[in-house]
Amino acid sequence: MEEIFKKTKIFKGLAPEELKEIKNIIKKKNFEEGSVLFKEGQSGRRLYIIELGRVDIYLNIDMNGAVRI
Repeated sequence: MEEIFKKTKIFKGLAPEELKEIKNIIKKKNFEEGSVLFKEGQSGRRLYIIELGRVDIYLNIDMNGAVRI
């Protein structure tokens, strides 16, 4: 987990005690390819840090569909 903290900008500058608190609440989760993590308009109660792989983000533009951004 320490390696992720070092590579992720939002964690830089945090004290070791703060990082320890974050480490205690982090839940590591694996997703299958094609999984939907969240949808536009849902409340944001989670932070996703991608350790390995790729995420595509789509924006609904109208009733005809979405575009990948």
